[in-house]
Amino acid sequence: MTVANILLAWPNLTDTGTLSGGAWQPALPLSALQDRVIAHPARSIDTAAASTQFVLDLGRQRAARLIALAGHSCSSTARWRVTAAADAAFTELAYAGDWLPVWPEVYAWDEPEWEDEPWWDLRPSEDERGAFTALAWTLLPSAVVAGAWRVEIDDAVNPAGYVDVGRLVIAPAWQPAGNAGYGLSFGYETGTRVEASLGGTEYFDRRRPTRSTRFQLDWLDADERLRVLDLQREVGIDGEVFYCEDPDASGRTALRTAWFARLRTLTALEYPYYATHSAAFELTELI
Repeated sequence: MTVANILLAWPNLTDTGTLSGGAWQPALPLSALQDRVIAHPARSIDTAAASTQFVLDLGRQRAARLIALAGHSCSSTARWRVTAAADAAFTELAYAGDWLPVWPEVYAWDEPEWEDEPWWDLRPSEDERGAFTALAWTLLPSAVVAGAWRVEIDDAVNPAGYVDVGRLVIAPAWQPAGNAGYGLSFGYETGTRVEASLGGTEYFDRRRPTRSTRFQLDWLDADERLRVLDLQREVGIDGEVFYCEDPDASGRTALRTAWFARLRTLTALEYPYYATHSAAFELTELI
């Protein structure tokens, strides 16, 4: 089994453009896609395809390869499609994507019980979706230079009667020539607070667990060293970066090992060997 090199995508171009299209509730407008608070979404007025699509006009040609919808409320059978063009009128297409499932297969074929709802398509049932971080993303085969991006969502049967999207991510992507070294750590952290009564009974103030990872890139050349420095300068510890452990992984693996994140710390680059640099990374999930 081959493993693709780690991918980092930044900066998010969404905030530099103008959003339009679709039909969105006045109290939860389309502009919420440019709000860092993912829990404050844009909400469509209904589930009609004409209502759940939108266009991001960047105003000028920009290169991007990663497109993601964070904090969405799409149902298990929803689909989405991405199109890019030179201009907001879409008279000259730069990229025309296929319809993709919003939710990938999240179970192995032998996990669900016979005739349990996920058994049929291995996707989460409607009552299980909340257990997963809602993040739909697609990585284009190569960078696309475009002035406008259209996102269409097909979710007419969403039981809520509307579609939420918390954050739009459209960004260039970078993969180092050498993958992360052995020792990469990955898992969940929790901010859940525990208090015990005098009698020993424990009470919990549960917080949603978030993912984090630590890894090191040990074989950076001089140009890649500068990319890491640019990342630290542009993103800091408060900016956004999309992280993917293995862009070639299957849907159920990618759902668990790719997320919208920030750098928890900024670490100095090292110069361990001639013409070779190393950099340590620590990222934590944004929800």
